[in-house]
Amino acid sequence: MTMRTIPEGMRPYERLERCGAEALSDAELLAILIKSGTRERSALAIAEELLLKHGSLADVGTAELSELKSCAGIGRVKSIRLHAAAELGR
Repeated sequence: MTMRTIPEGMRPYERLERCGAEALSDAELLAILIKSGTRERSALAIAEELLLKHGSLADVGTAELSELKSCAGIGRVKSIRLHAAAELGR
């Protein structure tokens, strides 16, 4: 599933604009940071996998870069972006 297949009103960017960040799930917030997915998987699907694998948003933020990169769709830049966002949130 790609973001294009998700109805526009349900996409994370649009939901944040309309409802505010507090209304979004952890997966939706992560998807915004991830920004783009792969041809086969949306950023939201990748975010959901990260949360499933690591257990919580806090654990995603403290995971080793190599652990994050082991998730298909997360490379060097995206893993660094997630670490930087976690640091900003501290």
